[in-house]
Amino acid sequence: MSFWWLGARQQQGRAILTLSTLPDLPVLDPRRLTDTQHAAAEHLLADFREREFLPANEAYRDDTRQALDRAVLVELLGLPDDVMEPLDLLRRQWCTEPTVHGGKSTRPRTGEP
Repeated sequence: MSFWWLGARQQQGRAILTLSTLPDLPVLDPRRLTDTQHAAAEHLLADFREREFLPANEAYRDDTRQALDRAVLVELLGLPDDVMEPLDLLRRQWCTEPTVHGGKSTRPRTGEP
């Protein structure tokens, strides 16, 4: 989502990001993680390395991506579990953006859980 937010959207379903924009991407600074968190992150990487992910525009229905979000935010970073509900809403709203789904039939439908 950060990539899309900062990227230029010249085509439906595509975002372009220049190298000069990369420092502006809001990302986790791994240098701030504790040794315990680093070890947990390594386990997460090993666990998710071989899993299948749907394309980003289908994040609203991607169980693997949602499990990764929970693992990083709740288990690794220790955020409260209730952070997942607003993230689910944000994910769904983001996936309904025409510049994200690009008109693909896999976009969320109104009234769909």
